[in-house]
Amino acid sequence: MRVTFNTFPDTLLGRLQSLGGEQNKALTQLSTGQRISAPSDDAPAMQRILNLRTEKKQNQQYYRNATDGLEKSQVTFSTLEQFKNIIVRATELAAGVSGATSGQEFIAKQAELDQLVEQGLNLANTKLRGSYIFSGNTPEVKPFEKSASDGFVYKGGTSSVDMHVSESSTISANSSFDDNISIRDSLKMLESLKGAMSSKSYDMVSTIRIAPEPKSISSMTNGVFKVGSSSPFSVGDAVKLSNLPARSVLSEEETYYVDKIVGNGFTIKNSKGEDLA
Repeated sequence: MRVTFNTFPDTLLGRLQSLGGEQNKALTQLSTGQRISAPSDDAPAMQRILNLRTEKKQNQQYYRNATDGLEKSQVTFSTLEQFKNIIVRATELAAGVSGATSGQEFIAKQAELDQLVEQGLNLANTKLRGSYIFSGNTPEVKPFEKSASDGFVYKGGTSSVDMHVSESSTISANSSFDDNISIRDSLKMLESLKGAMSSKSYDMVSTIRIAPEPKSISSMTNGVFKVGSSSPFSVGDAVKLSNLPARSVLSEEETYYVDKIVGNGFTIKNSKGEDLA
């Protein structure tokens, strides 16, 4: 077999270039600590790496969600504890009223209740990192406002916000719609108690309760409950139903909530925020 003069130098040069490439690859691996720097190095391994990176990012997000949820639940618990203290103090003021209470005592109690109402409203509108904690699924909306006609109104969302803490698990760290309505009702009762103190009426003070029982209603037409010539209810009020037809999908045992005011009546929702006819 005939071998040309250039065969040996060409073979040697090719081998040197190959060794140089392997050397550069080894130096790159040493400097970066990574065995694979391009998909062509090992395609199956690169796919596994990409999958692991995606899983790592997901786990990091789950961890952030869990951390955020823990922080939110702690702030919510602390805020509700402070709100409870306000209710306890208001109850003590009401319990201290008797037939012998003087006008000056009524005035002093009214002044303190005025401060308690203001503190309660500020607590009800507590923010965490710019979001209202008692506004359900609309954290950008201020949940509680004072109204000249309705005392206090709730303007937040009716659903909670679920956060994923794993691929198949979620948590809800914020208060429920029912909890938020209870806060609104408590603010209303605080305001009513302040008004009773202002009127210097022992009888008015003695009949006020911080947690009122749901009102009972029975008349419904085309999904709208009618209450006299005008509706005394506000959006979010708790209501009980009575005298329902035998085949009604509604229950006299369950508590519902006013959804929308319609003329002299209203529509209702259940505790999950679902529209009901």
